[in-house]
Amino acid sequence: IGALGGLVGKLGLGWVADAYGRRTAILIVDVLLIIGTVLGAAATSISAFLFSRFALWVGIGLAFVVEPTYLAEIATKDSRGRFVVMNEVAVCAGCLFAFWFGSIAVSSGVQWRVVLAWGGIPAVIQLAMLPLAPESPRWLALHGRGRQLQVVAAKLGIHPEELRELEKEAVARGQHQATWGHAMQAQREAWQKHGKAFWIALGFSACSSGSSIYAMQAYAVDIFAEGGVSDPYAVLPYLGVCKLLGAVLAMSVSDMMIVGRRRLSMAGATACAVSNLLLAVAIPNGAGGLTVFACLSFIFCWNLGVGGLQLVVIAELVPSSVRSAWAGQILALSTLVEATVYQTFESSLVADPRATMLFYAAINVVAALFACFILPETAGRTLEEMHQDPPAQGGRQGVVEFQEIPVGIASRSRRPFQGRYGRLVEYATYDTTEVEAVPTVVGKQHSHQL
Repeated sequence: IGALGGLVGKLGLGWVADAYGRRTAILIVDVLLIIGTVLGAAATSISAFLFSRFALWVGIGLAFVVEPTYLAEIATKDSRGRFVVMNEVAVCAGCLFAFWFGSIAVSSGVQWRVVLAWGGIPAVIQLAMLPLAPESPRWLALHGRGRQLQVVAAKLGIHPEELRELEKEAVARGQHQATWGHAMQAQREAWQKHGKAFWIALGFSACSSGSSIYAMQAYAVDIFAEGGVSDPYAVLPYLGVCKLLGAVLAMSVSDMMIVGRRRLSMAGATACAVSNLLLAVAIPNGAGGLTVFACLSFIFCWNLGVGGLQLVVIAELVPSSVRSAWAGQILALSTLVEATVYQTFESSLVADPRATMLFYAAINVVAALFACFILPETAGRTLEEMHQDPPAQGGRQGVVEFQEIPVGIASRSRRPFQGRYGRLVEYATYDTTEVEAVPTVVGKQHSHQL
């Protein structure tokens, strides 16, 4: 029921945030979470309780779509990774607190209905604070609301260059009434211009779900038991601690240009593969200590290099006009990968633990190679830069290029990827100690120095 509700929230309601605003979608999330919690606490039949869980998970599914979208769109280019990964930190901290609080409450004799009802308190708090949260400036620009955009930009401290780009977008779009039809039209246009970005984001998310992280967490007791750990349940709380620590570290380093998205995800996936290899050795030999170390290491490294970045990459690669709708579709398809792993993991672990861990080590190697050769570096760029249209055929619009004077060999700090990835644009930068770069404007027939 929960998985079905999550799919409905991701697939069925993601477009609401694109059509009617990010705050409107967050409002729907809070209402669904409150309704689901209250109905569950007051349920007097199995059917009523299952319906409450369905409503709750519809809200959770939509939350996983709209909240990272909102955080990415209100952040500056230098803090976007930190803002979005903060969502993963909050999820990890909330799970740890709920586990600790629920255990104490139940052991103290508190009724389960009361414990369940307390779960709605965060949604009530967020709903009460929602009027203080500004609408996404990207959404305002897409819907031509220039006056509101200027007010929001002043509150958020958006850089003047970013604001000028957004104002141009607002003027070009013109104010219009948000409808379901507009949302569907935006998706058709986005497929024509940015289809490759969707597939790259989906590939990264599918690698994340296929890494076996969710099965490793769900079947941790079985892994520890197979590995010869005497008291598997005593180790479980440390899984949550490692998950939280990995997310906190990812939040701290994701915006550092020396690290970036690609290097961090490559390192995380590679470390997960190494942990899988250690488990392939430890479990068949009953090495309990090594099993615990490798499992905790896997959880930590996944959250450091993959977990929070999954939402960052999706928010950055897909265009603003369909960001929530496409994020929902990507996460829903990745959920199917996750469900497949979840359903097959335990039986394969019991049948042949070594082969199981070697298989997922190979999956994580593929994820590292995907990050190395396919995933573009998006840190330090505005969302608008990554989805600029290329110049018109024949150079009618004029595009700034570099005319190299052969003083030395040019060295590019990042490889260009416009041709490979569609409308994503990555500009090459040159080491000026080797090359003197003179910008020129390329016109239809000729070029001249500025």
